Amino acid sequence: MSVVFARRFRSILLRERLNPADVAKRMGRGHADVVAVSNWLSGRNEPSMRNLLRLSAALKIEPMELIKNGNSTER
Repeated sequence: MSVVFARRFRSILLRERLNPADVAKRMGRGHADVVAVSNWLSGRNEPSMRNLLRLSAALKIEPMELIKNGNSTER
């Protein structure tokens, strides 16, 4: 599941023309968010529900867009 989330997150960043540092800055906790965003993009782990809500707010999208089931080719 982490890899699917990472792909989805990466595609949203590309679509919105954002880089990981911008997202971390929008999340507002400094270095901890930089590390978290890096881990999510690499597929190392996924955000907690709290961080998912913070991330979706930073991206100005609905949380479901990050976790919805995409097309059947994503695993």
